[in-house]
Amino acid sequence: MKNVAGYDVSRLRCGALGTLGVIVEVSLRLLPQPRGQRTLGWQCDAQEALAIMREARARPLPCTGACWFDDTLFLRLTGDAPALDAAQSQLPGGCSETADGPWAALRDCTLPAQQGPGLWALSVAPATPLDGGPPALLDWAGARRYYRGRQAQEMHAMASAGSGHAWRLGGGEDDDDVLAAPPTPLATLQLRLKQALDPARILNRGRLYRWH
Repeated sequence: MKNVAGYDVSRLRCGALGTLGVIVEVSLRLLPQPRGQRTLGWQCDAQEALAIMREARARPLPCTGACWFDDTLFLRLTGDAPALDAAQSQLPGGCSETADGPWAALRDCTLPAQQGPGLWALSVAPATPLDGGPPALLDWAGARRYYRGRQAQEMHAMASAGSGHAWRLGGGEDDDDVLAAPPTPLATLQLRLKQALDPARILNRGRLYRWH
């Protein structure tokens, strides 16, 4: 979304899950395909994966994907052959090159770790420790984490400790909200925005909060 002067309404809709409007037209900025792509895999636990991800992010490497699940870390490098060789030489050893990584399934949310009931997603600072135990999936180099079978209070506390937020995938259940309740001033502002952009309250009611 390009920076604009005045009221930047488009940013309000990012993450609103359809509660503030309906998308009727999409314009995309396209980039050329890279000359080459290489996916590397390591057999490791979540803690080791997070450490390798941090190391990769600390270097100027052409890393365009980093995820972990089922005790396997995947890193995707893009560029021409010499750049890929140079980047791989700066990463920890013990990796193997895979013909095709999980990137399409990860993008389409069709991995087993992204399916099923009771699934939560956390967006936190990438270096946030895994104090809540290993997740089902690490994505975005550790910034996106999927957990299953956890309580809402625990998830929101973990997200807050990582300067982020948590939400229940697939919507709220019973008396739980999808997102943690915001402070009263922010909740008041959100209600005013909802009233201004959806006065009839017909757009995804309850998708974020019961009161939204």
